[in-house]
Amino acid sequence: MAIIYHSTYGHTKRQAEAVYQGAQRVPSIQAQLYSVEEAAERLDELDAADAIIFGCPTYMGSMSAGMKTFIEIAAKKWFTLAWKDKIAGAFTKSGWG
Repeated sequence: MAIIYHSTYGHTKRQAEAVYQGAQRVPSIQAQLYSVEEAAERLDELDAADAIIFGCPTYMGSMSAGMKTFIEIAAKKWFTLAWKDKIAGAFTKSGWG
């Protein structure tokens, strides 16, 4: 399992770490935590993951620019069907105050 996150102020990183820690409690799961920058540099490693979970803050009702950039970088994987049949999930953080 790969957990890929973008975090500007650290809140989403903490959420990603919690997802990672939860996954680590399941004996059959091997999880890896990546920032979007790390994931972009190691894009081919993600091909081996059974599942990819994405996390980012919500800004103005949409995903963060950092996550959007990663998705655009990863588009070549989509076009070649390299991630076909993977389990996918997502989480976000939004708030005011």
